[in-house]
Amino acid sequence: MGKYVTKRASELCQSYGISDRVHCAVHVDEIELAIDSAIPCGLILSELLSNALKYGFPDNRSGNVAVRFCRLELGKLSLSCQDDGVGVPADPWI
Repeated sequence: MGKYVTKRASELCQSYGISDRVHCAVHVDEIELAIDSAIPCGLILSELLSNALKYGFPDNRSGNVAVRFCRLELGKLSLSCQDDGVGVPADPWI
């Protein structure tokens, strides 16, 4: 999964054409997953990162995105995607 996460993040950054203004840092542990866990993790990663890249940096803003996939204590895993973009409005339904 480590290699996949790194490659997928790179591909998404390239496809959104933001690599010159948004820095994407990827920190991953080498983790092996069964296919029934790997596919949902890949879909979740794609959705989180796509949303950050698509909505976090409007009007050619610059910033940072960090993707992490690591092993925690007791064998649990953590997948996260953070950005320092514009954020979510206080009331997104308005």
